[in-house]
Amino acid sequence: MVAYATDVKGRVLGLNADDLEHVVSEQVASELARRACIVLSADLGISTTGVAGPDPLDGQEPGSVWIAVHDRTNSRTRTRHLDLTGNRAEIRHSAATAAISLAVEALDVSGT
Repeated sequence: MVAYATDVKGRVLGLNADDLEHVVSEQVASELARRACIVLSADLGISTTGVAGPDPLDGQEPGSVWIAVHDRTNSRTRTRHLDLTGNRAEIRHSAATAAISLAVEALDVSGT
């Protein structure tokens, strides 16, 4: 599910309106991943929230991105802040790649 619009994050995923006032945050990234697991009955939820540009958003410069992965099996959420560079497409690509890497890390049962 892609919940790009802020109102979808609240209406469909059930995020708190107060949290959504600062959508580019660790709190929102964590809640997006956790709520995705709940709403979709998924074992793993992955989220990104950030500024791809070209303009700043909510006091955050382009390239500021939070990613999160929630593992419903062990109720653990991993988050990471990224300071990315490039144009809009490059920032979006880098954020998606980092989110997938964080998901692989979360799934690594060897503990390394």
